[in-house]
Amino acid sequence: MADFFNNYDLGGFYDEMFSAPGVPRPHYRQLMERYGEMSGIGEMFTLKDVALKEISELRKQLESCDIKVVLGNGLHEFLDDIQSHVAAIHAATQTCFVNYDPVEAAVV
Repeated sequence: MADFFNNYDLGGFYDEMFSAPGVPRPHYRQLMERYGEMSGIGEMFTLKDVALKEISELRKQLESCDIKVVLGNGLHEFLDDIQSHVAAIHAATQTCFVNYDPVEAAVV
């Protein structure tokens, strides 16, 4: 979990938790230590990004498809490709949101 904040960009704005990238303010140090002990949340966000990427690719494919091209190249192949995107989206969201155990990763 500690690496979850590695790419966190303050964006030039005041952040109540961090005084600088990767540097928690004194009153947040204990919380950051607890985050460092946790596992799974970083993976959850990675899987969410995988699902969003697959959704985006599937959407582009569906928005730009031409039925003549689809039929010319083979409807079965087109549907197989769609199914592979749907399966990847399912796998990522299933692991991320259904099998994810928030109690295990909760800050106590």
